[in-house]
Amino acid sequence: MHTTRGEQGTLFFHNGDYSGGTRILVSESGIEITVPSEDLFQFVAEAIRRERMSRLEDMSWPEFVEGLGRDNTMADLLRGITGNG
Repeated sequence: MHTTRGEQGTLFFHNGDYSGGTRILVSESGIEITVPSEDLFQFVAEAIRRERMSRLEDMSWPEFVEGLGRDNTMADLLRGITGNG
């Protein structure tokens, strides 16, 4: 069993390969629950997905093209069309 401590002091007890359940102990209140690790992964992945979508929606097209990176064929094509780059 491995232990990871969150920045707010929450403790996560989990298997080294993150299989099975993750026991979560909220230090301040002493509340303890066990959640399937897969559910935690899905929760975190969805939060990251939504944050990235929001960031993309707020970008201007030049910011988007720049974010594609120099080694991206689509970015090269767009730079050639627009003269940026």
